[in-house]
Amino acid sequence: MEIKIITGSVTYAVKCKDVLISKGYKATIVRNASEITSGCGYAVKTVGEREAIRKILIENNVKFTKIQ
Repeated sequence: MEIKIITGSVTYAVKCKDVLISKGYKATIVRNASEITSGCGYAVKTVGEREAIRKILIENNVKFTKIQ
């Protein structure tokens, strides 16, 4: 399943991408203009199980706004 992880800053988008890649996922940073309400409007796209990805991000102290 394609997952989109909304982050509050480009710094966390990069950290999110790097953590996911280190765990064997393919991940790319995308501009997320449609979701901009606060923050910089970046997201990370990947493919995988939503709950597994959420757990990886929390364990690695990667802050995110939401996972779609």
